[in-house]
Amino acid sequence: QSDIGAQWRAIAEHTELGLLLLGIGKSFLFGALIAWIAATTGLQALSAITEIPRLASRAVLNAVIAVFVLDAFILIVS
Repeated sequence: QSDIGAQWRAIAEHTELGLLLLGIGKSFLFGALIAWIAATTGLQALSAITEIPRLASRAVLNAVIAVFVLDAFILIVS
């Protein structure tokens, strides 16, 4: 058995604070972007029941593309 405290210390020694904060910030941005896309797409639904699957697929596709583009932008800027 290895000492869990030593493992955490080793992780802390090899982790840069800037990269950790960048990862947390990106996670927040991606989550907010996905939620915004899902909400705005869902609000476009009309009374037909066939609208929901079509809009859900559109929301997923748009969210994947948006996260990809935002990640590329962050990579270029940082």
